[in-house]
Amino acid sequence: MQAVLAPLVTKNEMEWRSAVHAQASDDTRERYRAVDGRRRELCRAMEEEYGLTAACPTQHCKYDTVNNTVYLMQTPATSSDEGGWVRPKDRHGKALQNRWTTNRVEECLGQYVSACHDAKESARHVLTTLCASYVNEGHLHSSICAIVMNDILLTSSLHCREYTKRQWTLPTLEPIYKPTDDEDVYNDDHSHDHSHSHSHHTSTRMVLPAVFPYWLSGEDAVTNDVDLNGQWLVTGPNMSGKSTLLRSITAAALLANCGLAAPLKRPPPPSPPPQPDDPPSPPLGTPVPRLDGYYLRTNGSDCPAEGLSAFALEADDIRK
Repeated sequence: MQAVLAPLVTKNEMEWRSAVHAQASDDTRERYRAVDGRRRELCRAMEEEYGLTAACPTQHCKYDTVNNTVYLMQTPATSSDEGGWVRPKDRHGKALQNRWTTNRVEECLGQYVSACHDAKESARHVLTTLCASYVNEGHLHSSICAIVMNDILLTSSLHCREYTKRQWTLPTLEPIYKPTDDEDVYNDDHSHDHSHSHSHHTSTRMVLPAVFPYWLSGEDAVTNDVDLNGQWLVTGPNMSGKSTLLRSITAAALLANCGLAAPLKRPPPPSPPPQPDDPPSPPLGTPVPRLDGYYLRTNGSDCPAEGLSAFALEADDIRK
């Protein structure tokens, strides 16, 4: 009996019982009590009508999830077709062949399903009323603010844990450029714009001391001193680290402009004066320029679904 009742209850009761407590209102209390009574009547009818004994093992009693009905796969050996057995109906009202039940079980099952429907509607009314009061009393906006703040704090916590473990550095951004009274700064729609950084008026130079891939630890990674000013071309053989360098620079610049730590090693202690033959090193502590656009394309491949080769995709990206 339990093997039949478990999926029956799950199908008809789990949705609303798990959403609204029985004591939520007087109506739900009565509806839930009615469902319990109808379920007991159905169980009693199945035990008495189906005769769940050795002559009719439990495995012959099945619950049909699709049609939401119970029946026997075969009638007891001691009974005949004229002994009150009828064909159960599917969800379309058609008789199921080679399936057996009784009018009493069918009636009790219908009353149980109807009681479950009434209880579900009562639970839905409770939830609708609760949601209406929740919105009307202004709790929705508070919840949205709390969720957003929780996301910000969680992201900050994860970022701090990650950059501490990987030995990242919190870089400095260049100051926001503020035009003087003698300057006229206009944007495209000819309205005053005072948010331009210094990089909009001079060439953009980005110095990243000891940058390394963001997916590696600072102890294991090989660093590169980057001093970009204008347009550069990176060349080299396959698997020499060109894509790794491009991704590292982009990630560092993006994280820095977000006000977050970047995969840069902390400036080392003062080194001895350089010798005449030593290559010049980039200045440490140079602010990262404020950038408002990033474009990085790696790992190209063709797209047969759109009829585009790898070269066609790259050309389209360059066009954009």
